[in-house]
Amino acid sequence: MSLQPDGRPPFRADHIGSLLRPSNLRHAFREHADGKIAEAQFREIQDAAICDVVKLQEESGLQVVTDGEFRRTSYWARFVELTRGLAVSPQCAFASTIGGNPVSEADERAKLRRCVEAARAIWG
Repeated sequence: MSLQPDGRPPFRADHIGSLLRPSNLRHAFREHADGKIAEAQFREIQDAAICDVVKLQEESGLQVVTDGEFRRTSYWARFVELTRGLAVSPQCAFASTIGGNPVSEADERAKLRRCVEAARAIWG
């Protein structure tokens, strides 16, 4: 990729907020939901993760930073709740019913293989 004379890449990218959560924060969400850690401890873990992600963004040179939406329970739950005919199925995907749509094990494995192939093509 060749940069423009002012050092910018030849494309535009917008930083919209949601960032990947660190594993300790994902773990804390599960622990909190299961009642294994108190609200105050959960809040401390969130605060530390937010400080880390803000620092990462600043060190990366971003002019505008976000909290990564690290206090949000889910990135997509509200969307699903408000969309008639959409539900989360036990099949690790969105479905048109809460029980999921009939998918054979072979189809499920094929779907997962495609996900892995796409990830390898993108990230190596």
